[in-house]
Amino acid sequence: MKKIDEINDIDELIVDYVTGRLTPEKFETLNLWIAESKENLLYFRKLQEIWYAAAPKEEDVFDKDLAYNRFLYRVKEASQPKIINAGNKFSFSKRFIQIAASAAIIIVLGSIYFLNLFSPTNNPKDEFYSITVPYGAKSQVTLSDSTKVWLNSGTTIKYSYIFKDKVRKLFLNGEAYFEVAKMKGVPFIVETDRIDVKVLGTKFNVVSYFEDKQINVTLLEGSIALKMDNEKNNDVLLVPNKSATFDKSSNKLEIKNVDASISTQWSQGTIIFDDVKLEQIAQRLEREYNVKIDISNAILTDSRFYGVFSKKQSIKEIFDIITLNNKLHYQIKGDVIKVSISEKNN
Repeated sequence: MKKIDEINDIDELIVDYVTGRLTPEKFETLNLWIAESKENLLYFRKLQEIWYAAAPKEEDVFDKDLAYNRFLYRVKEASQPKIINAGNKFSFSKRFIQIAASAAIIIVLGSIYFLNLFSPTNNPKDEFYSITVPYGAKSQVTLSDSTKVWLNSGTTIKYSYIFKDKVRKLFLNGEAYFEVAKMKGVPFIVETDRIDVKVLGTKFNVVSYFEDKQINVTLLEGSIALKMDNEKNNDVLLVPNKSATFDKSSNKLEIKNVDASISTQWSQGTIIFDDVKLEQIAQRLEREYNVKIDISNAILTDSRFYGVFSKKQSIKEIFDIITLNNKLHYQIKGDVIKVSISEKNN
């Protein structure tokens, strides 16, 4: 492996990192350099802060001149004080300004709404990113190891850019579709509140909201191992077109055959309900449309429905279809939807 002093420009590695273009091999080099000292970590974080501060915001009308000027301003603003490492003075090189400013002009970062770096301790190995996508929105992010993650509404992930003990770990609350980059000998683990999903390189979907009664994992390609927090022995292996549903109250895991491609349609803007309880449909639509759905009759919560909808459809259009059979009635007041038994069925 090349040492960091054999790399011509650390700034170039950092720009590749923040733009999601850093290869796994170069990431390992950057990772080792960051872990060498607190000064290296601070320098990395400073350049990272400049990038995210300068990048176009979701509400901006994208203007390349604005992006470029904003970036140069942030560089100038952050130039003092300079960071010292092992007797050598770090400054923001002309190379960094050129390549990062160019990237700022070309790349619109998308709909990552909150991107925060928090530090539980002063140990670089405890540094994590936290990304939260609010209700009514979706996002897509490429991790530093080139793993691609699609995030559904109301989802939060936390992950570290430093591999600890040769393991890549990500904590999930919500729904996410993963296309995990292969890294020999470095497994990727998705941690939820009750189940861990371990992979080496594969495609799968996980639904694990804290408030939901179940956790669902569906595999499209490759293989994954499921580790439940109540099991100390063998992992449960999953193969493609299999779906595992864990019931939090009974601690039981059910595996069934599915068309796995359906599980990721949400990332393309399609909402599919296949024999789904109204209670679960309500939870899904609340997140998708940032509304509150009140089911007035408890007997309705177990009613099951089928349907294929587009996110382009309004919530009213969806409920018009759900209530076509005249068994249900709904009323919308502001962002609250009340669902009840139709008077024709009383």
